[in-house]
Amino acid sequence: MVGMDKTVACTVYGRIFSVVDVRTGAYVYEGRLSQPFTDKESGDTVRIADLSDFNVQGRYFIKVGLRRSESFDIAPFPYRILREKVMDAVYLSRCGCETDHPDLPQFAHGPCHTEAVTYEGRTFDVGGGWHTGGDYSKSVPGTCIVIADMLYSLMIFPYAFDKTLRKRMEVECFHGLEFITKMQAEDGGVYDSVRTDAAVNVTAPADDANKYHLTDKSAVATLRFAAVCALASRYYAADLPLSRKLASAAQTAWLYMLESEEYQYYKSKFGDISDEPDGVYTLSSEFMWAACELYSLTGGSRFAELIDKKYTGCLFSGFGDRFTGGYAALAYMLTDKPKKDYILSFIRMRWTYRGDRLWVARCSSGYHSCASAGGDYHYGSNIRILGNIRMAELAFMITGDRRYLTVSTDSLSYLMGVNPMGTAFMTDNRNGFCRNPAHAASMAAEGDICLPGLMVCGADQERSDPYVRWNIENGTPPSKCYADSPFSLSTNEPGLNISSPLFFISAFYDSMEHNAFNVLS
Repeated sequence: MVGMDKTVACTVYGRIFSVVDVRTGAYVYEGRLSQPFTDKESGDTVRIADLSDFNVQGRYFIKVGLRRSESFDIAPFPYRILREKVMDAVYLSRCGCETDHPDLPQFAHGPCHTEAVTYEGRTFDVGGGWHTGGDYSKSVPGTCIVIADMLYSLMIFPYAFDKTLRKRMEVECFHGLEFITKMQAEDGGVYDSVRTDAAVNVTAPADDANKYHLTDKSAVATLRFAAVCALASRYYAADLPLSRKLASAAQTAWLYMLESEEYQYYKSKFGDISDEPDGVYTLSSEFMWAACELYSLTGGSRFAELIDKKYTGCLFSGFGDRFTGGYAALAYMLTDKPKKDYILSFIRMRWTYRGDRLWVARCSSGYHSCASAGGDYHYGSNIRILGNIRMAELAFMITGDRRYLTVSTDSLSYLMGVNPMGTAFMTDNRNGFCRNPAHAASMAAEGDICLPGLMVCGADQERSDPYVRWNIENGTPPSKCYADSPFSLSTNEPGLNISSPLFFISAFYDSMEHNAFNVLS
């Protein structure tokens, strides 16, 4: 990006690197590689090429000795294409309706999965929403994350979205909201997901004959539902019937949770509680997110009192993997209701503390990745890296400390190919990208192509699926436990909730020239 730090990781021996213009073949910049650094997560010896001083727009590649990199662009807004690709992927992942796309006709489809679902003797219409993962299942927690990412991005970075893209995002959010409101039961609780019974699915969406089944209600689904419906009720306030419907749904979900064992424990205890036997989800941040959004919607004193009582037990970090405290922080920071200065100060302290940890992690990584800051390369490593990027961006927005900006830029570079695999973890049909995702629609498409614009799970040092256990040797360095294969669910399954953070991350960079960060001041 013009005017930003630009570094490249090199694993070949050399002292000098050159920047070469793709169009003319001319050598336009030359610099000295850094001293070698052993990256403990990959075992690689890495040298860094720093070309931050070179800001001439164009398309280039890096050359070290006889080796050269893939081509790349230096441009004012290089990240804009990321959210456009993710937007296409979200739209083409729609369920229950016809889709069409002139540039990606292989992924357009007719109405799919339109049959009602029978659960406990009752029939449910679960149409709408998106296929949120690699198969054709639809998750309420995942759908809520996608909606939240789009709406918060539109609210915080209004300059980054032209009218066309803004309208597309608002329409897609409505499509997601239509699905999750169908998943709310009469008592206010929310069913977690709609699952397909297919072990492996390689059919196009409209041809899929596998039956859906409904999973039981969950606290995670209900709390995220309450938070997102409250958020959307405020965003769509001009559409009064829709806004009222969403507000009622949010409050009904909260009332359901007030009668739950999870709430009684949360109310009386300090710290995290688990919704799952294996501790996959912790609920303190989920409760805080829902409370903050409902306070922003209603201004209710009980929500204010709960936030005041529980804020010190919330990390105010995390964006949808195990924690959603980052969303809770945004909800509180963005509200137009009265706010307590000491809570705002606490949130900022949490953000800068996290930013400092990410800076240390970045500096200890040969590839300048922030993955080692709490989480390492376990299942879903890319989800946590994306969350860390957002935390670094937020820390920069409130402090102006360019260390945090460097963390964000370098970690995004890691995801887009500056990593031990030399592979961008985003699906695309070009060299250097993930081309073989564990994604049903891509496997069913004609030709050797995949649906672009989807982020995959990333390196998994536990090698959690049979394919990587057979094909990646035991003892392989953590960040190299990745396989670009449709058979590796633990490392190469994409998800819309993994991809949607790119709306926020890319909009952040496009907003820098507007200095459009005072919304969180």
